[in-house]
Amino acid sequence: MKPTEQPGPGVPSVGWWFAPLADRILPMAVWYLLSGMLLGWIYFAVVLVILSVSLVLVVVVVGVPLTIASFAAVSGLAGLECRRASLVGVTVTSRAPAAPGGFWSRFVDTLGDPVRWRQVAFLLMAPLVATAAFVLSGAAWALPISFAIRGLASGGFASI
Repeated sequence: MKPTEQPGPGVPSVGWWFAPLADRILPMAVWYLLSGMLLGWIYFAVVLVILSVSLVLVVVVVGVPLTIASFAAVSGLAGLECRRASLVGVTVTSRAPAAPGGFWSRFVDTLGDPVRWRQVAFLLMAPLVATAAFVLSGAAWALPISFAIRGLASGGFASI
């Protein structure tokens, strides 16, 4: 029986449970999950600080160019996340660059663009989602492995 085939009824196969360990994408998936937790908190801190400072300073004229630069930084971080997703074989198309225009029209278009606000929401929720994904994937691996180890330690799978 091949390690990727599911065993028949009553025939235990440890190879079937551990076959994903031999998959070549597994190290990249683990790296994606681990780096996602760290980068998620970095995204959260950066986006929260730059957007709150720039939007508060909009009252003063200085905030208008800072807001445009802040949303450009958000777009860059979202693009980084799109490239990071390609590590695990997921293709995410990045956003087309903004159309050129006057300074004030770019500011108004930036604030009214729903895609930019979705990027902001994604980057602000990234630490929660990445941590939950890491915990759930760890549990999905830990439970079968613990059952397999406990079954082997107690005299085989027949005693489970």
